[in-house]
Amino acid sequence: MISLSHPARLPAVALTACLSLSSLTMCEAQRPTPAHPPAADAHTFHLKLETRSAPLTDYSTGQTRTVKMMSMLVPDGWSIDQGATKNFVTIDCADTSGRIAINAANPEKTMGIFVIPTSASMSTNNQMYLRQKQEVLHNFPNAFDCRLEPPVTLAENFQQGVPKLFPGAQIVGQLEPVPGLSDELPGIVANANRGGNSHLTAEAGRIRIKGDFHGKPSEMWLVALAIHRTESLPGGPVTFNDLPLLAVVFAPPGELDKNDKLLMTLLSSVQVDQELIRNSQFFVAATYQKINGAYATVNRIHQEMQQDNARAAAQQQAIRNNTANYAAGVHSAVAANRAASLDHSSQQFALYMGDQAIYKDPSTGQNVQLSSQYNHVWASTTGNTSDYILTDSPSYNPNGQAGSAGWTEMQMQH
Repeated sequence: MISLSHPARLPAVALTACLSLSSLTMCEAQRPTPAHPPAADAHTFHLKLETRSAPLTDYSTGQTRTVKMMSMLVPDGWSIDQGATKNFVTIDCADTSGRIAINAANPEKTMGIFVIPTSASMSTNNQMYLRQKQEVLHNFPNAFDCRLEPPVTLAENFQQGVPKLFPGAQIVGQLEPVPGLSDELPGIVANANRGGNSHLTAEAGRIRIKGDFHGKPSEMWLVALAIHRTESLPGGPVTFNDLPLLAVVFAPPGELDKNDKLLMTLLSSVQVDQELIRNSQFFVAATYQKINGAYATVNRIHQEMQQDNARAAAQQQAIRNNTANYAAGVHSAVAANRAASLDHSSQQFALYMGDQAIYKDPSTGQNVQLSSQYNHVWASTTGNTSDYILTDSPSYNPNGQAGSAGWTEMQMQH
């Protein structure tokens, strides 16, 4: 179970959720809601790249400093909040930590996105590993959030979890592919499985739901990516089951389809900052160091974790050095980062979802990773240079039409 509250390490926001991989449960939560985006036409969106930071303990130094948490694209006037969860201050079965809840909504709180953080579970018949792991969990219960449970398909997960997340809600139709993710996933998995002692399988999907969301009638997509990573360890394989990407995309009844492209674009832009990821890794290492100093038996687990991390690092380096450009128009660095993030079950929507590409802003010379689902991307040349217009209209020119700012078309890098 996950509780979104830890003001000591992250400023409190009005978010509270409880979640288990195969038994999804949501507590009372302040969740986002839908509105109509500013647009020149049905497929032209004026978006801002917003970032969020928070004062956190730097686990490499022990000092408190401001850490960049995440960034995403939102229409003007939308709010973004991020919240801490139990996973933020504990270590799950896959030795990950630091996942955050993200709440993005329009001013009316009638349309938006709610990103739900989860913790990985595990399954194995490896008795040696089980004894060691259970001993650690028994002696240090506050440091870990790790459950033993068998892997289930994404469809089974939705069927079990939706009634608990949304009591009284109705599932409409069957599990559907996630646009821009499901078709790319085989290539991402193939890259991640090159070399090393681990083997990944992954499944992405979304399911339509009708019901109340934060007390209001809503139409929603529940979007998820499920990863099963099997490690070859002494004594037998161990499988880690994870939902690194889980989000609710919602709108008023009858509004979801016409806002689908906008909402999925926003979701696909979510990037958890590498600074936060590195700090979470230091937190895991610091926790194991404390445990090792207090309990000698744990040292074997720590050594195995270090060996696994070394193998994972070697695997990532191989991916970076030899990654096929598996989708036209996608920069090879994006493909490499996708594979590496998949291997580490990273909470990175922007690396998985949509045909991501690197664009160069000719006015600043900076590169920005954005969705390549739109034929034309414009950047502001005056005022806020984090403003972008994404459009699939070849005739639309925002100059003179989108406020007083000047706009220059960005070039996709190949």
